[in-house]
Amino acid sequence: MIKKIKYLVISSLMLLNSCGAIQTPLNCKEQSLPMGNIEITSYGCDNNLDGDPDEAWITVEKKDGQTIECKLELDDGYTKRISCDYNGDGNPEFEFEGDQIYTEFEPVNGELAGKIYVFDSEGNYKEYTDNGLNGKIDTIEGFYINDQGKLIKYTSDNNANGIAEKIEESKYNKDGNLVKKILEIDSDEDGKIDEITSWYYDIQGNLIKCTSDKNANGIAEKTEESKYNKDGNLVKKILEIDSDEDGKIDMILAKYFGQQGNIIKKTHDGNANGIAEYIDEFEYNTNGDLVKKIYQTDLDEDGKYENIVVNEYGADGKLVKSTTDDKNGLCVFDYVNDDTLKSFTCDHDKDGKADFTSENTFDSDGNIVQQMSDYDGDGNPERVVEHKYDSEGNLIYSKTYCDYNSDGEVDKVWDEVNMCL
Repeated sequence: MIKKIKYLVISSLMLLNSCGAIQTPLNCKEQSLPMGNIEITSYGCDNNLDGDPDEAWITVEKKDGQTIECKLELDDGYTKRISCDYNGDGNPEFEFEGDQIYTEFEPVNGELAGKIYVFDSEGNYKEYTDNGLNGKIDTIEGFYINDQGKLIKYTSDNNANGIAEKIEESKYNKDGNLVKKILEIDSDEDGKIDEITSWYYDIQGNLIKCTSDKNANGIAEKTEESKYNKDGNLVKKILEIDSDEDGKIDMILAKYFGQQGNIIKKTHDGNANGIAEYIDEFEYNTNGDLVKKIYQTDLDEDGKYENIVVNEYGADGKLVKSTTDDKNGLCVFDYVNDDTLKSFTCDHDKDGKADFTSENTFDSDGNIVQQMSDYDGDGNPERVVEHKYDSEGNLIYSKTYCDYNSDGEVDKVWDEVNMCL
């Protein structure tokens, strides 16, 4: 936020009250500064030798030959009025008056822009930006300050047409703590608010509630509330969605957080009836590293899970084991290197005995050299696949041995990968 500064500041140039101390007949001072494709010259005079500049000029010379001249009128060292002539016809393209005016030049979106800050006597100000120094104000931003020096309102007019597309207001308690922030959007610039977002804060400054009203009709489509413990740590976040804007919640999403700030649980209640169809749980070690994820689904909302998936992770964060429990049975998958299956076993009828087993064997380079599959869980593999590689790890050939009747004897050999079914 810009504060009121006595004397004219132009980027790193400053016309200070030392101007009058310059030993020249007119008690004037001139400074020049090249910036990119322009050169800025500031010229100020202290005519009555009171230590404050009385009048000043800014000349901007562009490499394309254009010269911009801005005249400044000062009082007690403060710029009160500025007028800028972009084509030398004596008619300024724009003029501003205020309790103080502050001018600077800075890069904006890859080109040099002129910025003029116009203050009123209360410390409120507007920022006018001329992108590319073309003699046209492109954007206007407004900043409104309360007695405590806090920003209470901000407006953004991106087309400088007098209609703010964005209005942000802030509310404070008597101690000066932010308690509410409201953002209003007028996206089509018709003067009517199209969208409203509100944030609410507790006395510690934590965000406790956020509402989003996409149609600005007074009905929030999204309401998110946050809960904290006595130490100010986030412990729960609840998102309620009213997608059809009938005033009734359609969906509830919740997140729960542990002492280290990690998510420990997520729930998804798609009907907002108090029964979550999806529940995800997360476990961490003492270092805060994820060691287990549990995914549970209750799609018929009878309070019983139809599907449970448990993923376990090693110290390096890679998946080492995955267990699925659903209508197809209980299956366990073991992995190496995060995504390479080492073995998997399924107990389809959940009687505690494996009905299907598959296991891979690897060489020292991590290549699969053998795959064994036991389709009936009797301990005799019905299918064995062998792979051979060259010295560079390229697959040379694969061979499949099939034991169709599971008697321990090979019935057929295939010089390719075959399922033996």
